[in-house]
Amino acid sequence: MAFLFLQFLQNSSKPRTKPSTRRLILQAVAQFCLLTLIWCDPSARAQTPDPLGPLILAARNQHLDQDPYWLLLLHYKRGLYGLRSLVDDPRFFLSPAGKTHSDAEMEATLRLFFNTAPAEGEPEKCRFVARLAWLKEKLKIPDSRLSDLDCLEFHKWMKTISPQSAVLIFPSFYMNNPASMFGHTLIRIDSKSESKLLSYAINYSARVDTFDWSYPVKGVFGVFKGYFGIDRYYDVIRHYNDTEQRDIWEYPLNLSREEIERMFLHLWELREIYSYYFYFDENCSYSLLLLLDSARPSLHLSDTAGLWVLPTDTLRAVRENGLANPGEFRPSKATRIRAMMAELDGSALRDAILLSRGQPAAPRPDRSDSEDRKILDLAIEEIQYRFNTRQISRDNYMSIYLPTLKQRSALGSLSDESEIPVSAPPQAPEEGHRSQRLTLGGGVDRSQWFEAVSYRPGYHGFDDPDAGYDEGLQIVFGDTTLRHYRSEILRLEHLDLIDIFSVSPLDRFFKPISFKIQTGLSRDPDLRGNDALFYRINPGFGAGAKLTALGLLYALLEADLRLGTQYNDFYALGAGVQVGVIQRISNRWKINFFAENLNYGFRDYFRETSIAATQALLMTPANTLTFSLSADWVKAFSRRQAQLSWNYYF
Repeated sequence: MAFLFLQFLQNSSKPRTKPSTRRLILQAVAQFCLLTLIWCDPSARAQTPDPLGPLILAARNQHLDQDPYWLLLLHYKRGLYGLRSLVDDPRFFLSPAGKTHSDAEMEATLRLFFNTAPAEGEPEKCRFVARLAWLKEKLKIPDSRLSDLDCLEFHKWMKTISPQSAVLIFPSFYMNNPASMFGHTLIRIDSKSESKLLSYAINYSARVDTFDWSYPVKGVFGVFKGYFGIDRYYDVIRHYNDTEQRDIWEYPLNLSREEIERMFLHLWELREIYSYYFYFDENCSYSLLLLLDSARPSLHLSDTAGLWVLPTDTLRAVRENGLANPGEFRPSKATRIRAMMAELDGSALRDAILLSRGQPAAPRPDRSDSEDRKILDLAIEEIQYRFNTRQISRDNYMSIYLPTLKQRSALGSLSDESEIPVSAPPQAPEEGHRSQRLTLGGGVDRSQWFEAVSYRPGYHGFDDPDAGYDEGLQIVFGDTTLRHYRSEILRLEHLDLIDIFSVSPLDRFFKPISFKIQTGLSRDPDLRGNDALFYRINPGFGAGAKLTALGLLYALLEADLRLGTQYNDFYALGAGVQVGVIQRISNRWKINFFAENLNYGFRDYFRETSIAATQALLMTPANTLTFSLSADWVKAFSRRQAQLSWNYYF
């Protein structure tokens, strides 16, 4: 088009007579229009080639933006709204559309790598070493084209950590912290150093200023930001093992050095990058699955995870995929103290307590040096524990610890941890029952036969097998039971949103508080004797004790708030007491009994008394049978029930 217009101008502008001023003006305008057309016509002007065009075209032709490893590096997952990254920090993406468009992020990444503009300090492209390594391999980019990528900070970081092997770490359950009720998972990175305590540990956690009643709610709805961090392993031991009374399981991972280095490339990109932390799914355990996938992409651990991921689920995943060797048990300081207490009689225990409080113990000539060593070893462990948990000041600690240590040194060399007696380690946590439970059962309720079906997403209750779990631990959420009676249609019997119960036994050294918090929908006789559904909030606190003959006993003071249309002004508020016992008859048979008495003195005035007993029999690791009897009395009305159930864990 521009060429034809040029021919027209040449023919029309041939001088026949002397050109007039008007003709000169017209020729100037025509020449301007010609230049404009030449610029706008792609066929008339030369295009400036994009130096990255062939590289970007090659990436598109290979569909690299949909490659599983690229999706993994950016934490892309497909959901109801299409492809979306789980990372929420905008600094992680180079394209404004990078969170939802993998192709745009890949093109922006390639353009960053070949950006030759000078930068102050470390180039921004050095933040994305994992992407660079993978794209170089896939697109066969020679090192000569990326000669300016020295990335000195990254290489210094890798040299400092010097990763050689990896170990999956599981600090067990800690009921006194809402963030740790399910346990925790992290990865220890071992170098050439002989001391494992000097190793580094990779940890993903939510950054929380304070823990209060709102923490579980905020954690469920993703209010907190989660970050990866690296700490010295001795800090991990001090926090979990020595302070929080948490036993630790260590699982050596079957990762090659190359795979570990690949994981560290990805970890470098995630430094100080946040994702919103969700208590049940996008948590520490799921984030570690993503990290392990980056080391060995063929695992697909994060793709096979369920709707929620708990620390024990991560342990099972790595064990079932052959990624981890059997765990090694590292007892906490509290576990070691209890084991040492079991080796001393009453008088020796009293002397150990006196010494740990800085008080002199009466000399006993009949005692052997061996028994004196055990007493002093126990006192030293107790002094250290009280200091770690900030029960005593540093000055007080030194004034007690040094004289006791001097007295112990006079009896021979100090005992190390391997010499401290510990009973046989408990069953490994991943060998316990799975989190989800389906229950089918039937029974009789006040002479009426019924069938029942229940589903519980998680996690563990008093009537479940104890193997792999603490004996006095109950954490249940979402437990839903439906019943069908011959005289009516299917009805909701109860829905436990949260049911947390911790029974921690007291002893000579430790005085923990036992507590419970239960909330959800429940069905009980109302003031007229009719079964009525109401919402309940039921907290309590008290104490527990472990007796060899009777089992684990507890007594709690509790409050109870009920909301429902059957009460005056829609609510009833009361208080009372609950006592119970959990007895493990054998490894396959256990009994749980409790009695509860609540008096309501606000708006409605009545008393409710309840008793219940449940026997659980382990058939296989995934199957149990339970038989329960219960009775409730409200005013003059009563409700008696018996039920036989089959429970399947999956």
